[in-house]
Amino acid sequence: MFLKEAIIENFMSYTYARIPFKPGVNAICGPNGAGKSSILLAISVALGQSYTERSRKLSELIRWGEKRARVTLILDNSRRDGRRPIPKFNQD
Repeated sequence: MFLKEAIIENFMSYTYARIPFKPGVNAICGPNGAGKSSILLAISVALGQSYTERSRKLSELIRWGEKRARVTLILDNSRRDGRRPIPKFNQD
């Protein structure tokens, strides 16, 4: 399974951003203050991280002046080389 795309809305400095990822290693580059760490934090929060060094509450990560933020992760678990990256289970 790999992260195909992250969609960030009203999260920290981002109003709206779609960040595509390719299979393999991806680099997030940019000058200081460009939002590189915000992208990584958004992904971490979407995957369940609730404590951050940047805020005491997740609500503090919402862009100033907005009521809510959203981070959407598009994951790909399609077959490669005849196998799924994460096997499909048919049981609880």
